[in-house]
Amino acid sequence: MAIDRLYDLTEGWPTPLALYRRELQRGPDRKPLQECASVERFLRDTVLGQLTSAQSRSIRAVAELELCSDDLFSILQECLAEATMPPSEMCERGLPIRSMPGRGRWYRLNPLLQEWLQTQAMAGYSERMVIASRWFSRQQQFPEALRYALLAGDGDEVIRIASESSEALLLGQDTASLLRLRKSLPPRLLEHSGRLRIVYSWVHAIGGQFRQARALIDGLADEERSQHAARLAALQAFILRGEGKVQPALDFADQALADDTLSPQGQLVTQMVRSSALCAAGRFQDARDANRAASRLAREAGDSGSEALAVYSHARIELGKGALRHAEQLLRTGLDTAIQELARPARIGETRLQLNLVLVLWHQGRFDEADRLLVLCGRHAEQTRDLGLLLAMAIRVLICRAQQRLDDAFVWIGRAERTMHSWQVDESLFVPVLEALKASCWLAQGQPDSAFHALQRLQPYRDAGCVPELFPMMPGLLDCLEVRIHLSRGDLVRARETLLKTARQYQETIPWGVELHVKLLDAVLLHEEKGLAPARKALVAVVEEATPEHFISPFAELRGELQGLMEKCNDQLPDSRFKQSLAELFGLRSEDGNADTLQEPISEREQGVLELIAQGLSNQEIADKLHISLHTVKTHARRINAKLEVRSRTQAIVRARELGLL
Repeated sequence: MAIDRLYDLTEGWPTPLALYRRELQRGPDRKPLQECASVERFLRDTVLGQLTSAQSRSIRAVAELELCSDDLFSILQECLAEATMPPSEMCERGLPIRSMPGRGRWYRLNPLLQEWLQTQAMAGYSERMVIASRWFSRQQQFPEALRYALLAGDGDEVIRIASESSEALLLGQDTASLLRLRKSLPPRLLEHSGRLRIVYSWVHAIGGQFRQARALIDGLADEERSQHAARLAALQAFILRGEGKVQPALDFADQALADDTLSPQGQLVTQMVRSSALCAAGRFQDARDANRAASRLAREAGDSGSEALAVYSHARIELGKGALRHAEQLLRTGLDTAIQELARPARIGETRLQLNLVLVLWHQGRFDEADRLLVLCGRHAEQTRDLGLLLAMAIRVLICRAQQRLDDAFVWIGRAERTMHSWQVDESLFVPVLEALKASCWLAQGQPDSAFHALQRLQPYRDAGCVPELFPMMPGLLDCLEVRIHLSRGDLVRARETLLKTARQYQETIPWGVELHVKLLDAVLLHEEKGLAPARKALVAVVEEATPEHFISPFAELRGELQGLMEKCNDQLPDSRFKQSLAELFGLRSEDGNADTLQEPISEREQGVLELIAQGLSNQEIADKLHISLHTVKTHARRINAKLEVRSRTQAIVRARELGLL
């Protein structure tokens, strides 16, 4: 059994793992962990053996559900004789059930126990699934409602939910379960319900299965097409944006929004598609206007899942503009707001907020923070089959590459490729991304020919002008990659021609991260063409431009090309914390050694609190300004004092100024 599968199944539960290990050592016969006799005895006799009949029925009922809250359990009690122990009480008794992180009212059984209990179904299963479906429907949580209606085998309920709102699925928690359940759908049900076909077309589109999504709506009758014209236009816009086709997506989005019959949820989704497409086109102000419309619709809907996606969309715009600090503030505020709502399970929008926060941390060179957050959101994305996992794995590759761990980078590329294939994601969504990452890594290994061949395989995507939704900077970065390949081959003329063509192509619509890449490559070319003086001037200008946002990722990506120039120009760069980070990145001696006198450096978040302390703000005022809790401010203040080895705010300010931190 694979290690990942063992961990997912047990979540590190030591006793079953120890029993399974002993079983494996006894002989060559290998059974799945949950089928081992000693593990079954442990679950039956030790975990459940001390429970009363009523308590046992309670835990078996909870095992039937992906997640359960006390409110949902109380509704199910109506058809559960003597089941009186809600999930919160199970948790208090020390049973293997835990509250979901940040969601005190939702609980999930340990997967091993849950899977074992599900092999012994209780009578009345279908009735309980219908009750759960209707409860989720009343909470406006359509994906969960549809999932339990499908598990109940209630075709009428499935059709009813599908007629409520297909677009709401985009804001759902887990479309992966709906994909799995499609196999159990009676063929007649899907064939004779246009609404259900649209629902499952959305599900496939969200999962990156665009061809299957189109196949479902292509089979609609003319009457159904006319009846659902606005919904279909919104769906086509979503599919086209997922395929990276910006202008066609905008055309269908405008068509959908011009139709008065489009539901508020449909309008919300379509405005988000417009915002994403406009951002990809470099029309940031228009993208912000579309995002404001989406945010307004999200507030009117009163759904924090919608609001999380609206915040995600806004943060993507700020990332495109290079406003990393503002994007981080938006993302952290959005996550804090989402976590405070305890009445429902987590949604995909929150995972996307976390992933984009990881992207900000990567851009700023905060690799340790990025790594810790990737563990959390990457695992959740994998469990819910969220395509954001591709972004998580791509960032893993970039971090490994920046740290010169190229073998690890290729391992992550391979893992991403296998995962996308196993999910049956359309190749147009992930192949360009992974080929681009391979080309970058091959270039770092000194294999420009391999990088060139990878770039050639991407030419059809480049000619089509595709801009991946998760990677809006990729077209510009591919142009820069071509420049770098010419540089590595010593062809300065073609490198300069390609760079000029790239600059002309984007003009004022260039994403800021790509613009920094272009300017850094210009400095490298100037060094080769005209010598050190003009190259130093260009490099200093880029450093000054990147310093306010601590935008270090272009320097990390172009580390090989910039190394020699940085060694010659480091002393002439303006003094700042950014200069110190660059010196560390390129392995250079920093003239300012003050920061190195701290055994543990001040983090970015602590630096922000320290600067506000120096301005004389109280803890509460700092909390309000940074949109964090008072407890968090106090924690940061304690850590600052410990790192600076002081005992008061006044001493902290004096010491920080001595070290050049203020």
